Amino acid sequence: MNAQTNEFLLTGMKITRMAALLSFILLLGEVAGKDNDLESQKVCQQFTADEELKNLIKSKLRTAKPCACVEKQVMLDYSFEKIGHCYRQWIFEDGVKQMCCYSADGMLQIGPPQGGYLTFDSFWKNMSEIQRSCCVNETTCDIFYDINPSDDCSSYQSPTLVTSFGDPHIETVDGAEFDFNGHGEYVFLKTSKLEIQVRLEYTNPGNVDSTLFTAFSIYDYATSDYFEMHLDRQNNDIKVYRNGTQICYANQKGPVYPCVYPPERDHCMVNVGGGKAVIQGCAVNEFAKTIVFTAGEFISLSIDVIKNNEKINITGLAGRQQDKQFVFRNGTKVDVNSTASVLFDYGESWTLTNKSESNFNYSIAKGNYTYYNENHSHPRFLEELVGNLTALFKGYTKSNISLFNTTCINDWDNTPNAQCLLAIARTGDINQGIAEMSAAKETHHIWETLHNNPPNVSESFPENITVRYKEDLNWKIDLKDYVYDDNTDKVDLKFEVQTELPKTEYTLDNGVFKWTVGTGLRYIDTDISFIVIDSLNVTSKIEITVNYCGCEEPEQCSSITSDSNSTDTIKKALCKCPEYVTGLYCEKVKNTCPNITCYQNDLCNATAYQLLDSWPCAPCPNGRHQVMTPKQQTCEDIDECDSDYTGKDKCQQNCSNTDGSFTCSCRSGYTLNADNHTCDARWKCSVWLQLPAMTRCRQWLERIILIDGVNITCQLDGKELHIGDRRRVSFTSGMGVSGAHRG
Repeated sequence: MNAQTNEFLLTGMKITRMAALLSFILLLGEVAGKDNDLESQKVCQQFTADEELKNLIKSKLRTAKPCACVEKQVMLDYSFEKIGHCYRQWIFEDGVKQMCCYSADGMLQIGPPQGGYLTFDSFWKNMSEIQRSCCVNETTCDIFYDINPSDDCSSYQSPTLVTSFGDPHIETVDGAEFDFNGHGEYVFLKTSKLEIQVRLEYTNPGNVDSTLFTAFSIYDYATSDYFEMHLDRQNNDIKVYRNGTQICYANQKGPVYPCVYPPERDHCMVNVGGGKAVIQGCAVNEFAKTIVFTAGEFISLSIDVIKNNEKINITGLAGRQQDKQFVFRNGTKVDVNSTASVLFDYGESWTLTNKSESNFNYSIAKGNYTYYNENHSHPRFLEELVGNLTALFKGYTKSNISLFNTTCINDWDNTPNAQCLLAIARTGDINQGIAEMSAAKETHHIWETLHNNPPNVSESFPENITVRYKEDLNWKIDLKDYVYDDNTDKVDLKFEVQTELPKTEYTLDNGVFKWTVGTGLRYIDTDISFIVIDSLNVTSKIEITVNYCGCEEPEQCSSITSDSNSTDTIKKALCKCPEYVTGLYCEKVKNTCPNITCYQNDLCNATAYQLLDSWPCAPCPNGRHQVMTPKQQTCEDIDECDSDYTGKDKCQQNCSNTDGSFTCSCRSGYTLNADNHTCDARWKCSVWLQLPAMTRCRQWLERIILIDGVNITCQLDGKELHIGDRRRVSFTSGMGVSGAHRG
């Protein structure tokens, strides 16, 4: 054995061992797969048999937090964390978390196989694992969602957000608004279980007219937790502290996540990311879902206020009104529409009175209680000058005033933004106005998004249509006639179509969908649906059910009973094919020429003659009658001379039959006409008499005796004879017959 042969054998042995190993691995995988399937079935069976759990789910469905209808809304609800295409509450509420799932176009998914469901904090198995186990099978997946159904967003209500920001503009928990340029530390919001304090510092050193939020402290009485949010002005960030120790940044990269993980039960939970720090849980839950701190040139604070919390006593700068009045710390009340000076005094009443009242940890930032609170200055009150820009910006050029005015226009309603104008007037810095506008735009955008509903579709929209190939050549619909939106004009709505139809068959232009009904649906499992997009990119999906007949000829369509190629929204008719065609849609012509003998052998064409009863042969020549058998066409002679023959070409008088034809002739005295089967008499009298002029005239008739004894009356073309005296007139017929008349 040579070396080459030995090497070949060794290589073959290696390949054999590798093949055996691969087979073993595949076998193990198959066994493991079967084990996994059995485990999934076991988990799902245990779930569906748990009556106690079923009752628990039923009871919690009524109280669980509802899902937002569109993903853009839930993205602004920071009480939810994003998990894949779903969002789940960060914190259990009464032992339950809601799971809301959304499609790629941002619409809420309901039911199997990818809809949301409730999850529980104490249960024998993670609900997501149970859902995955049940949904490996369509039937058990349906059962899972029957027991633990998706929320359909019918109970969803837009959150009530109150936002304080900027130079500072404060909004109370019940929606009243005022400007407050105090300097120092104040009670921002206080309940019997939670207190939020705020620190205001000068925007620019030495300028007492403008201040901004630089820090917040949050104290939870039940857990004695202190959280602080400090503005990092150099990096437009927020540093988050817990009990004096920094735990995270608001601008942390990546998705929103907890600063302390895992979250501690009953403690405040702080999540950060994307320039935001979100606090929820603990005593916050008494009046709000979340409190969101946003980083920038200044700290903005948004409170997602729980509805129907009027019984909770909330005081402080952002506290509740009483009878449309702000309440001082000492109980004094002032109207919410009071002057800026009076409202400033209201704000000052909530200043921290001594160090022991402060919840701030002064080791975090430079200074101490005295440093931040000894200079309670009074700003200029410029609010009354907002309507007079020349007075508000006294000393500035007209071009500067024009620039300030242009900078401070709200792009959503084209009106001046007072906070922007005041920020520039107080600081002399247009960048402060730009920062105010940025915060105002974000606040307005959030409000629009949370209060925006998807485009609505009219009930008159044709959800079910029937079309036939070759009969309904074009189907057209103007979607704008059936769609309306609360915040977007019809002309500004955008439309998309989702389908795998051949692009040559349809167009969508400015909401007008035109479909040239062809054969595209024959073998494609595709739906036809439309996406409507409003000005905020919120979408609605419109689906249509199509009853489609793709048969080669419309008359071949049976009732729409769904063939094997149908889907839930595309119902395809069965086709009744004549003998000369086959295929699901009668689209294939049978070529039976090799199996039949035609009378004219060279004239067999299954396509050309498919609509004739002689198919696949050419029709019999004239004068022959067709007799068809499965294998032969016979063309038998027709006896056109038979008395029973009823053809239009039947001979009127004499007939002579021949093979495949016949001839006609006429009796004596008749002539065969040009149609070759009718006869006319030969003798038709027509005489023209030319007589001298200036004679007496009269119309006359003459009886003529023909040589064969036939009497006919001949009128001389209605001409009048002008006769002077009796004379003999001769004329000649076709046989030379003579006649005379008497004048």
